[in-house]
Amino acid sequence: MSAGAPFEAREVIFAPTAACNLHCGHCRVDRRRGSGADRLTTEAALRFLGDCADHGIERVGFSGGEPFLESGFVAELCAAAVERGMYFDRLMTNAAWYRDEEHLEGVLERIYDAGFDGTVGISFDDWHAQEPKDVA
Repeated sequence: MSAGAPFEAREVIFAPTAACNLHCGHCRVDRRRGSGADRLTTEAALRFLGDCADHGIERVGFSGGEPFLESGFVAELCAAAVERGMYFDRLMTNAAWYRDEEHLEGVLERIYDAGFDGTVGISFDDWHAQEPKDVA
């Protein structure tokens, strides 16, 4: 970008929920939000994704809360992004959101089948207090 050129967004990061299965002391996510009328709906996110694509945004990512807690939202947006020829950046997770191995595999398969081929970023540190075996 040259001096004086306008700012141009290239990526949109969706946070489908403020909900999280962990309760870290450093987290500033307001967990009271996102459960009621102020929650971003899949329909609104799909419209916004279309507007983003129409205006040159090329990449899509996911954060949260814990985005895997709203895997249907993520899968629908992934499929729509693929239809629009968009690329994926990363999906940030605490990697300890699943109930059991069957649940983990089912959700990951759904996201993969929707077309997600980006990076899964794992946030792992003392604050999150995840069990290493669960994250692995």
